[in-house]
Amino acid sequence: MVTMGIFLLFSCAKKNNSNPNTSNTLYVPKFSATIDGVNWIPDSMSSSISDTLSSKLIEISAYKSDGTGIQIPLPYGIAPGAYRMSETYNPGVIYHNTVNGLRWYYISSSGKLVVTSNSNNVVAGTFNGYVTYTFNGNDSLSVTNGVFNIKY
Repeated sequence: MVTMGIFLLFSCAKKNNSNPNTSNTLYVPKFSATIDGVNWIPDSMSSSISDTLSSKLIEISAYKSDGTGIQIPLPYGIAPGAYRMSETYNPGVIYHNTVNGLRWYYISSSGKLVVTSNSNNVVAGTFNGYVTYTFNGNDSLSVTNGVFNIKY
């Protein structure tokens, strides 16, 4: 009888799965930002891996039906941490707007991108800064509250 009581005590122990990094964690894709004070939430998003002669990149893309989009190229295997954004450095942010059928590209000119995690082919982080129009370099937009969580 004593053995039965001990067995029940140990066999009914509750397992704690509160660790968010377990394989049971539900993946929820996310992407959003604020562009010049206006909330920007995409209608679609995707990611891909590109291999060039000089580097391998994770390319995150998000689009709205109004013709705007944001791309974030990240070096493949990027470690969690804070990174400076500029027009000559990956990671960065590329914003585009379509006007009269033509795409107007703005590339990151300053700011910070923080990779909070990169494991199991899911990369997550935040970004804030400025993007500058590539044609004249005079027109800048603020990009704040940027958040991403996407599989690649």
